[in-house]
Amino acid sequence: MFSIDDLYVKFVLSKRGSWDSFRTQYPRIFRSLYLNYRLYKGSRYLQYHRIYSRFSDFTMIRRQGYVSNLTLCDQFRHLPGAVVECGTWKGGMIAGIATLFKDDRDYYLFDSFKGLPVAQDIDKDGRGQSAKTWQANSNHNCRAEESFAQRAMLLSGVRNVHIIKGWFNKTLPKYSGQPIAILRADGDWYESTMDILTNLYPYVVKGGLIILDDYYYWEGCAKAVHDFLSTNQLRDKIYQFKNLYAGLIKDWP
Repeated sequence: MFSIDDLYVKFVLSKRGSWDSFRTQYPRIFRSLYLNYRLYKGSRYLQYHRIYSRFSDFTMIRRQGYVSNLTLCDQFRHLPGAVVECGTWKGGMIAGIATLFKDDRDYYLFDSFKGLPVAQDIDKDGRGQSAKTWQANSNHNCRAEESFAQRAMLLSGVRNVHIIKGWFNKTLPKYSGQPIAILRADGDWYESTMDILTNLYPYVVKGGLIILDDYYYWEGCAKAVHDFLSTNQLRDKIYQFKNLYAGLIKDWP
């Protein structure tokens, strides 16, 4: 028996292209279906907020940004493949995604659990302030114990969890090679972002989502994205979502 989630994936997300012609040919039926779709989206939105409340102690992302992350990821839930997060801190964001998607895929959490690596001259915020200065004055440097991520993923209820501890330039080249549906790139700095894209982009499925968490905040992250696309002569466009996040949709026209 299909659940409403199964029906939504089977008849809406996987068949977006055919709905335009259906709307033209059968306007009354389409309006009825659209009303039910809006009700479904409303219930989904409430679910996003419940998930945030569950994991708010495990994330630095505020409610609006967290809900926006879930909303964005939910649009790609029909794609097969793993969910991979690079820069996971206490695991609250990927645990929320896992709660939403359930136990039908693998979840990979990459983090040093020692904080951020040393920033370079290229790493500045949007006002041109050096990330080196920020890092020197930080009392935590985005550091969290691995046990927090373990607890968050346990709370999500999914089983196929892989927590990989270490610096990206050491761990990402050893990725298992499983296709990736959603990749959250939260590396902050130029080198970290480049490590993520260089090592994991080839595994992202066609139409897969790459969330560029720091694109609008750290200039090094933005430059790494541009340099990666240019060096590899890729035509992927950078999309903006609700003025909060940027992302790539792989091989999307």
